[in-house]
Amino acid sequence: MEKLPIPFTFDIRGIEGNFLMIVVDPELLEATPNITIPTGNFDIYAGITEDSPHELLGHDDPTFLGKILFDENGNWIYDGEILSIEQQESIVAHILKEPS
Repeated sequence: MEKLPIPFTFDIRGIEGNFLMIVVDPELLEATPNITIPTGNFDIYAGITEDSPHELLGHDDPTFLGKILFDENGNWIYDGEILSIEQQESIVAHILKEPS
C-alpha cells in the first residue's frame, strides 16, 4: 500500500527578512470510501503552531496563503496573491524534496 503524503512545516524568509512558518498540506481525493489518492496540489498556510488552533479550515482560514498546483509534467503554478516568487520557489523546493 502506497503511503499518502502528510502535512509538513518549515520556515521561509518573510518580506522583512524575518522567518515565517509555513504548513504545506497535500490535497487528498477520496476516490471511494476506502481509497484516498493525492491530487498533486498543496494548500499553503502560515503560522500554525502546536499552540494554535489545529483545524485547517480551507480557503476561509485567515492563515491560508494559496495553493501550489502541479500538472502531470511536473510544472507548477501558484494560485494566490500573497507569496513572492522567491517564497513560492522555496516552498516548491521543499515539496519536491519532502519524502512522500
